[in-house]
Amino acid sequence: MRVRFQKPITLTPKPKPITGVSKSSEVLENRVEFYDSRDCLSKLHPLTDVIKSSKVIWAFWFTGTLAHSQDIVKERKIERLILPHPTNSSLSLLANATNKSELELQNEVYAFTKAAKKENIQVRWYAGLTSSTMMLGEPGEAEGWIQVESVIPFLLPIDSPGFRIYRHKLRKLYDDLHKAYQTLWDNSVEPTPQDLEGH
Repeated sequence: MRVRFQKPITLTPKPKPITGVSKSSEVLENRVEFYDSRDCLSKLHPLTDVIKSSKVIWAFWFTGTLAHSQDIVKERKIERLILPHPTNSSLSLLANATNKSELELQNEVYAFTKAAKKENIQVRWYAGLTSSTMMLGEPGEAEGWIQVESVIPFLLPIDSPGFRIYRHKLRKLYDDLHKAYQTLWDNSVEPTPQDLEGH
């Protein structure tokens, strides 16, 4: 029988001597909130509440179906949005993790892109392969946090695990993920009016 966690699991490594690292290092003070499914994560951090309580959001989502259905873009908190390129073969990976066809996913990317651009949100498409989504709240700020969710073939998104970290608690990993998002952004392209025409 599967057990769902109703509260995040806080992973707290027991302090141990680490060669070349001071005992006062933040390596000894790691904190990670782990969620065994999106269902669990959403109960504790509902997307609408997260967006409304944030000043700035950077997101990298697969199609953004949930956000689009909840009119999240109208909150005008999202500053940057990365979506998979509609012609990207990686959408087939997502199709294997949902009950939707690749064409349906493409149409969702086009629809969400247009809705976001209408609200003057910066949108880019990423053509590379990825199996995780990422959302950054207050990026680069002291109170910043990052949330990552895995997308696994043949596992429904609602059952996919995820985790959340905070800048002040896990600075090294936060900085690495923040840099990864920046690199994703730099390696993504802005859709043109021609790209969206007819969709």
